[in-house]
Amino acid sequence: MHRHQGRSRSRGWLVGLPASLAFSHVHLCITYIGFASRNFLVIELKIKYC
Repeated sequence: MHRHQGRSRSRGWLVGLPASLAFSHVHLCITYIGFASRNFLVIELKIKYC
């Protein structure tokens, strides 16, 4: 479990996008908020998906 949060960090949010949406739309929001500070585009998606 620690390997996923070490190397696949940049790809984590990309793969987590559809995964979180399928699991919980709420979880998706939380994930985006964390990346919003890094990816500006994420902020737009976060608001739209929320």
